[in-house]
Amino acid sequence: MNQPMNRIPWTLGATLALTLLVSGTGSAAAAGPSQEPRPLPRNIECLLRSALARESGELETAGLWAEALSTADTLSSYAASRYAQILESAGDDAGAFTWGERALSRDSLNQDAAQLVGRMRLRAGEPSMAVKVLTPPLRLLGARPELYALRALAHELARNYEASLADLKRTGALLPDFGWIATGVLSMALEDDRPEEASDALRLALDLNPEDPRTLGLGIQLAKRLGDAVLEEKLLRRRAEAQDALPEQMAAYVAYLVREGNPRGAEAFLVRIQKRGFDPRDARIEAAGSLLREGEFRAAIEAVKPLGDPRAALPIRARALVGIGSEKQALRCYRSLLKLRVLTQEESLMVAWLEIRVGDRKRGVQTLEQIREGLLSSPRRVLAGALCYVALRHPEEAVSFMREGVSRGVESPMIYAELGQTAVSIGDTLVAEWAFQKLVSMGRE
Repeated sequence: MNQPMNRIPWTLGATLALTLLVSGTGSAAAAGPSQEPRPLPRNIECLLRSALARESGELETAGLWAEALSTADTLSSYAASRYAQILESAGDDAGAFTWGERALSRDSLNQDAAQLVGRMRLRAGEPSMAVKVLTPPLRLLGARPELYALRALAHELARNYEASLADLKRTGALLPDFGWIATGVLSMALEDDRPEEASDALRLALDLNPEDPRTLGLGIQLAKRLGDAVLEEKLLRRRAEAQDALPEQMAAYVAYLVREGNPRGAEAFLVRIQKRGFDPRDARIEAAGSLLREGEFRAAIEAVKPLGDPRAALPIRARALVGIGSEKQALRCYRSLLKLRVLTQEESLMVAWLEIRVGDRKRGVQTLEQIREGLLSSPRRVLAGALCYVALRHPEEAVSFMREGVSRGVESPMIYAELGQTAVSIGDTLVAEWAFQKLVSMGRE
């Protein structure tokens, strides 16, 4: 973990070690020359030498002395956990885990060992086992806040969100350092469609870091899912008005205001961001694009109404009109746009469809043939092109077009389904059977 989970010191400092050594030497000297200096007990000597070596960055030597300490005091949980931590620092995770487990077998309340083994259980994808080893030392009065945070993370990964948030709140003064765990709970609870626990996580995450972009984004998702317009507006505004707000975040707030029927609010906000150096025109266009993707077609039209540049407004208006079924108006928009610039492949495909449906069929056929090769580049375009041929009452051409697409490796279940149905309509049972077999085989993959 990169958070403050590892900052509890576990070694004796070099100063303390030297003090103890000097103290022992001084006692011997004070006894007079007639008495022999008393040797240090073996376990104390190993401990001090290990501490000094580790303070000097000599991990291999520190490990040797720590191992000797564990040999000298075979029942000591502390000795085993000390050796485990040196092994972890040296990159020997397997050895560290073994000695950490050994330390816990001697004393399940050993906080150093529980923290080490808990971390390693999490790395191995075993959050429930991490909870198991972290729980005993947390029964102690004054247990380390980091242990609560580590167990909170383990509960989160085990999808026990209520317990995770409860542990997180027990981290005391360190709670602000672990706000990222609350945000993680929010994300996973949203993914699991558990809105009540997601709401609890959102409240805690916002209390700890009210400007965090990830928390705000997840909170907006939650507000939409709950249908809480007040919360959605609050979080969108906070994110959009932040000093480091991105253009798309500002556009999202504009989209919300337009969608909720507050054009004056949108205009006032656009004036404010213009003073900050942002282009309100770009914000309107991006907001309209967002509304189109959400299926808010009428709101998208409203968003671009004030734009004076038809090059920017016409393509959005045209797509929105198609969305609400106003095909003739949409076709007029595309014809106007064609006078201003060259249409994109997608726009040309839509024009071909609209001309065939409600305009000039001959012009639609010409447009379709002009872009035919480009339509064979993706399953969606192949299917759209086939539907154009069906609308022209040329199902045989639609079958030929789809077969050409799949022969080039452009495949999808929808193409095979449409190919089979269209082939049946023209009596081509061989192609229909082949298409349905391909559809079934894709379903098994």
